[in-house]
Amino acid sequence: MRRDCPRSAEVAAVLAGGIGGGFQARGLEADGDLQQHVASCPSCADLALVMTSFQSERDRSRRAATVPSAGLVWWRAQLRQRQAAARTAAAPVTIVHAFTLALALALAVFMAWTVGRSVGLPDVATHLAALPAWFAAAAPDASDSPALVRYGLILAATTWLTLGPVALYFALRRE
Repeated sequence: MRRDCPRSAEVAAVLAGGIGGGFQARGLEADGDLQQHVASCPSCADLALVMTSFQSERDRSRRAATVPSAGLVWWRAQLRQRQAAARTAAAPVTIVHAFTLALALALAVFMAWTVGRSVGLPDVATHLAALPAWFAAAAPDASDSPALVRYGLILAATTWLTLGPVALYFALRRE
């Protein structure tokens, strides 16, 4: 069973006031009675052991800590500030790029639909309804081949014109 000593606060105060390691450097040699008490009281001996261990570990870690130079800290702060300013400035440009890409995609779909109707291609809905039959057939129907080729060319051109600039953007951006 552990019980606290009435002089433990006094031992802690004396140990907390010193610098360095050991009882003599902590100030316990100033009061011979207190030093004898720590040697005879298990509670105060434990307290002195724990406090000196913590304080010596704190001192060791302080000596081992490395602090970067002021110039390096300043340079890193300036770099972070410039990067944050660049991200803030680039945010509206990114929004405009996304809006332009969506607009270009909508325009490409509209043009494919308009050009398809003007060159005599049937509506897409008629081909979509026949899509399961195309997969089931062994050979495509000869009458639908020119329309399919035209739709394929329009789809390929639309895809190329839409995704080409996006691929170019990702290839040339710096990050």
